[in-house]
This record gives sequence, C-alpha cells and structure tokens, in this order.
Amino acid sequence: LRTIRLKNGVAEVRAGATLLFDSNPEDEEKETELKASAFRDAVLNSNKIVEEAKNGGQKLAEAKGEESHTLRAGRGKNVVLIDHQ
Repeated sequence: LRTIRLKNGVAEVRAGATLLFDSNPEDEEKETELKASAFRDAVLNSNKIVEEAKNGGQKLAEAKGEESHTLRAGRGKNVVLIDHQ
C-alpha cells in the first residue's frame, strides 16, 4: 500500500509491507523504501514532470500538424502518473 497526502504545502508519504511468517525483514524494508521513493521523487520533481508532459504534448501536436490540446484539457488540474521501478 502506498499513499501520499498533501496538506498545507507538506507531502506525507506512507508505504507499507505485508509481513508473513517467512518474510525477510531486511528485504521488506528495502521494498517499502523503494515504494515510498516513487512518491518522494514525484513530489520533489513535480514541476519538472508537469513541464515535460506539457512540452511533450506540444511537440507531438506540432509533429502531427495539429493544434495542441495539452494546455486546454484539464486546465488548472495536474495529474502525474509515475512508473517507478
């Protein structure tokens, strides 16, 4: 389970693990830190990620000879999807 809570300009990141009778605590701790690092990286780099997404949409539209809808769709809203390995 991974969650992030944004409140008053502070991001609270939580990640958990499932411990079973044959779990290795050190491995579970590493996995939990990896899970939390995806959110941490997203928060720390959010402006860069959003800007790259906007620029990527603009460049794609220009390559297709179309008007970019990237800046219109969802105006005022930001959604960041992170694939973190």
